[in-house]
Amino acid sequence: MAHTDRTRHELTALARDRLASGGVVLHGPVGIGKSHVLRALLAGERGAPLLRTEPAPAERELAFSTLADLLDPVTDEVLRALPAPQRSALRVVLCREPAEPGGPDPLALRLGTLAVLRALSASTPAMVAIDGAQWVDPASAEVLTFVARRLDPARVRVVVAETTDPPAGPIHGGRFCPGDLLELELPPLGLAETRDLLDRTDRTDRIDRIDPIDRINRTAGSIGALGAIGALGTGGPCGVLGADPTPPGPDDPTDERPLPHWLSRQVHRAGAGNPMYALELARALRRLDRFPARDQPLPVPDRLRRLLTTRLEGWSTDARWLLLLAGAAARPTVSTLRAAAGFMHAAHDAPIHTADPSGDDLVRRTVADATAAGVLDVGEDGDRLRFVHPLFAAALYDGGTAEERRAAHAALAEVCGEPIERARHLALALPGPDERVAGTLMAAAEQARRRGMPDEAAALARLAVARTPDEHADRRCERSLDGAGHAYAATDYELCRELAGHVFALGPTPAQRVRACILIINAANQALHDLDEVFAEAFAQVGDDTCGRARLHYLRACKAHISDGDSAIAWTEAARAATLARRGGDRSTEQVALALQAFVGTLQGRPNAREPLTRALARPQDAGPTGSHNGPRGVKARLDFFADRLVDAATELDRMLRRAKESDDAEEKVFLLCAKVDVDVRAGRCAQALSAGHEALRVAREIGAQLGPAYYAAAVAEAAGGDPARGAELAREGIRVGRSEQDQVYLPLALCILGQIQYRLRDPVAAVGCLSRARTIAGRRGIVDPAAIPWGVDLAEALVAVGDHDQARAVVAEVGEAAQRLGRDGVFASLSRADALVRGESGDLAGAAECLRTTAERHRELGLPMEHGRDLLALGVVELRRRHPAAALAAWRGAELAFVHTAARPWLDQVRTELERVTFADDPAAGRPAAEARSRALTPAEHRVAEMVGDGATNREIATRLFLSAKTVESTLTRVYRKLGIRSRAELIRLSLGANGRSHQAE
Repeated sequence: MAHTDRTRHELTALARDRLASGGVVLHGPVGIGKSHVLRALLAGERGAPLLRTEPAPAERELAFSTLADLLDPVTDEVLRALPAPQRSALRVVLCREPAEPGGPDPLALRLGTLAVLRALSASTPAMVAIDGAQWVDPASAEVLTFVARRLDPARVRVVVAETTDPPAGPIHGGRFCPGDLLELELPPLGLAETRDLLDRTDRTDRIDRIDPIDRINRTAGSIGALGAIGALGTGGPCGVLGADPTPPGPDDPTDERPLPHWLSRQVHRAGAGNPMYALELARALRRLDRFPARDQPLPVPDRLRRLLTTRLEGWSTDARWLLLLAGAAARPTVSTLRAAAGFMHAAHDAPIHTADPSGDDLVRRTVADATAAGVLDVGEDGDRLRFVHPLFAAALYDGGTAEERRAAHAALAEVCGEPIERARHLALALPGPDERVAGTLMAAAEQARRRGMPDEAAALARLAVARTPDEHADRRCERSLDGAGHAYAATDYELCRELAGHVFALGPTPAQRVRACILIINAANQALHDLDEVFAEAFAQVGDDTCGRARLHYLRACKAHISDGDSAIAWTEAARAATLARRGGDRSTEQVALALQAFVGTLQGRPNAREPLTRALARPQDAGPTGSHNGPRGVKARLDFFADRLVDAATELDRMLRRAKESDDAEEKVFLLCAKVDVDVRAGRCAQALSAGHEALRVAREIGAQLGPAYYAAAVAEAAGGDPARGAELAREGIRVGRSEQDQVYLPLALCILGQIQYRLRDPVAAVGCLSRARTIAGRRGIVDPAAIPWGVDLAEALVAVGDHDQARAVVAEVGEAAQRLGRDGVFASLSRADALVRGESGDLAGAAECLRTTAERHRELGLPMEHGRDLLALGVVELRRRHPAAALAAWRGAELAFVHTAARPWLDQVRTELERVTFADDPAAGRPAAEARSRALTPAEHRVAEMVGDGATNREIATRLFLSAKTVESTLTRVYRKLGIRSRAELIRLSLGANGRSHQAE
């Protein structure tokens, strides 16, 4: 079962679920990340006894080497419990006693291994991990296969990683797994995952510790399974657009420089989604003084280059020329190589010297030899060619000189019939500017745009700019602006800023410079904080162009709202933009300006805030900017969310999202998905929110922008329906991005969700800090609407938790007044929950319980199931403090039902923990005595540790017997103390003795 359409996160979750009933085998080629996923699975089983082995190729000839490595942690104390023949056989394999002639008894060895695994898993399920099953020696494989058939998969969980396609050895890892087998083939990383990997390179270990080139040599041909997407194939001089001008700074180590997003895309394409190759390429790039330009080849690591050189050793110069041609072609074919070879043979000073002018024989022999050497694959049609791995194409292309690459492109331009590809070859065949070629490139760029290929159009326009002679500076500026527009449409914001930047500095006309400024501002996305010079230049050049001035005022309103955090200026500038746009007849700018004015006014709590939106919605809407998330309908959906009109908000967002997906507008998708997450969580659709959050983050990483909003949305989704710890990590990334971009919109939102998660993870002090910072930002921005930056409810509850009841009351009063005035009924009801908690802490438990029941009913009426569940969760705590366990159970079971229906997994875990806790008291209705309830409250691992402490074992003794670290034992005991409501080892021993005494009395 391949499951290749799933992400790594989903595959890991799938494997973790299966481990409870069977084994898991991770397949994939070298470097695809099998070990990484295996380690993630083991990390999820902390506290379980673990046996792990990583066999190497040289150990396949050593009998029982894998078994000895796997069982090495087993102590002699464990072995002494075995019958003598089994004990002796295992001690021989472990080299703890001399071997008898003939080696260990085969049956005794098998039975002894089985007995050891059963003993280790007697109280807690054990983990067995084999990383590199293809290198398991045959003798060990026979023993492990015997054992696997007899193990209980619920007690011994086996996970195996092995290299396949083709297999590096004769062993199949599924033989070692008990129970039902789940085989997962790890797919290549997507662009978003590659980008995330490269962004974290400076804090991520190498995916595979074994030298990648040695692994390739050991696994002959396995590189072919990585797949290929064609040659990397662009090179040549860049004219005015030279190499990246930014060298590493003095405090910026070369090996930690972040890669530009376009370069990350090149790395992903060249590495074909293989994590190991992506990291190798990134390291090679960071070792350069300067990053290469877009049309220069990637530097291929020397070890891979040597591997290719070895495969081509002894090849003729003509054959190497043909492979260079294949590497320079975007889509190489046999017929293209044949035609190019014939052209090069006929050319002056021909580089190809074959005696056959047609080149047929040379091409046939070269393709056959390259296929046999594992360099090329031939398609089923017998014509299409692909490199076994794109890195081979990159190495061949990078290995040629600049003159050789130009000659290859000249030949390909001569024989290529496709106009877009031909234009690219013409440009890369030139050593310098040429107006005729520049014109051809712009025509090809326009053709690519009409075909719906904005990225190709932008790349061709960039080449056109580079090939435009100096005497045509005006044309160069126009071509730069057109190329910047194509790049913006392709979400290549780096190229958009690069091309528009030339015009901003050198544009001969004010209109051109204003266009360049607007493109630069648009391409900045949320990072508008350092564009004061650009705005000043734009306003200085715009003159009496009413529509241009309206657009600039709108963009300055966006900057005031997003980066400056000045809502008053944002309101004023948006109003001015709308007035100018109406005067100039620019309906699109007028409507987005009115929408922004309404949104900012709502944040400020202005009584007339909705009037501009009403005017905008009264005008016809189109599919352009007015129909985007910044347009009137998008803003209305956001304001409906603030007012808990969730059905209206969801309906509009779904409609807009369908249109964004149909038009493949990635930037629009990110913002709409982020808004959808908020609405879905509020409405209790946590599974849908989790899916939308993951998609938003994936798309944002692919385009290299809007990461702040996407991190926030993914954190909200994880906190509601996924993993709160992962949510906290994402929120911190959102805070980091928000600070670096001075994003005053999503920075406080990320602080809010991190504060909520910290409060739920029982760190109220940290939560108060985060939420207070969000409160400060909201105050500085003049935001009074409590639904816009939702710090109030969680801050009040966190203040209660830290014991600052006066501040909690002040927050409830302050936010409650704004919520009541602005009609935020859902927020007002949630503040009642915080107020009830303050009452409870002040001793009025009856009043607190009554308030929580009223609040829960109000949230139910408002259609807010998540808040309803939170109310019942808090009510159960208060009822338990009132010594009303039956009422507490009823409240928590109601909360459990709410969280089941909403798929709010983290909240469900929390309420079930409370349900376990309440059963510590005798529950006559259920007929459960306290001792039994305590036992059920602990996991098997926790129960075993608690039992051993009760028997008088020290932490070191427990660690030795259960194959755990001392740190793991300590953390397990901490959880035991918390669940049992005790504070010390002595209390646990007394509790254990008491339970044992009652057990004996019952007998």
